[in-house]
Amino acid sequence: MERPATMIFNSPILSRLDTTSKLPADSKYKIIYAQSEKLDINEGSLICQYFSHYLFFIEVIEFRLNKPLNARYRLNRSSLFLFFVLDGKIDFSTIDDEAITGAEKGICYVTYTKEGEYQYSLPKGVHRICYLCPRASWITKNLNYYPRLKPFMESMLEGNKLYGLMAACQMNGSIYDNLNELFGLIDTESTDLETQQTRSVKKLISEYQRLVDAKFAQKVYIVRDYLEANYMDPEISNRQLASSFFITEKTLIENFKEEFNTTPYTYLIHIRMQHAKSMLSNREHVNEVYGKVGYKDVHSFSTQFKKFFGYPPSKGRFFPSLFYF
Repeated sequence: MERPATMIFNSPILSRLDTTSKLPADSKYKIIYAQSEKLDINEGSLICQYFSHYLFFIEVIEFRLNKPLNARYRLNRSSLFLFFVLDGKIDFSTIDDEAITGAEKGICYVTYTKEGEYQYSLPKGVHRICYLCPRASWITKNLNYYPRLKPFMESMLEGNKLYGLMAACQMNGSIYDNLNELFGLIDTESTDLETQQTRSVKKLISEYQRLVDAKFAQKVYIVRDYLEANYMDPEISNRQLASSFFITEKTLIENFKEEFNTTPYTYLIHIRMQHAKSMLSNREHVNEVYGKVGYKDVHSFSTQFKKFFGYPPSKGRFFPSLFYF
């Protein structure tokens, strides 16, 4: 596979050095079989190790920054990523500055992103990230082994969302062991390198799915799924949710906010507004839309829509919808 993304910096690259087979001695993670290069930029330096397999592309990037870095990247095609933050932290956003996600050391997650330009930012310090970009057709063929990925892949291939995110999970010992195994593979007499790499990547995907299964068993994920399926119900409130799921309102809000960085009701508003925006962009009238997204009257819907987007729903019929959460 080709490298899925092209990095774009705000100033010219100062120097580029091929470091294949001669990584700095203090590089924490080393992919034995990878190509590598060092880039010097105004904010510091990057060491990129990358390898192209027919079924996936893998890259480890080490940022050593003497000042914060704000930069962009361009995806050459819609891509699926299994993303690992090995050290430090990183934040992603759309080109219009809408936050996509952020993650700190020890977090892994699956995401897809449609073709286009995006932004990322890192604070001063050392940051190490790794991503696996599997071929979408390979994952699709093996969805029986990865059932959690099935609706996610359908959204990526058939939906109109700009990006999608699966649960962010704490990396456990198995994830670290599988990554180190993948980085250190060599040809053996009994098994060639590509076969070993494929096996290791499958183990990583399976372990992530196991972590997601454990997360989805948590009540806050059940509540989230309920909101996404029932956003059109005008009676939903934090109190009603707490009663329905046998949890105190205070605990529900605290746990939901800890996991998703928002309250259940604010999440519900977000879902409603994005669905409303999509309907309006498809030329549905405001009077047809408000009831479909859980509002009892057009006035309360219009007030919330303008507060959320900054313009009234009457203008929403003339704005194309990106429709992402």
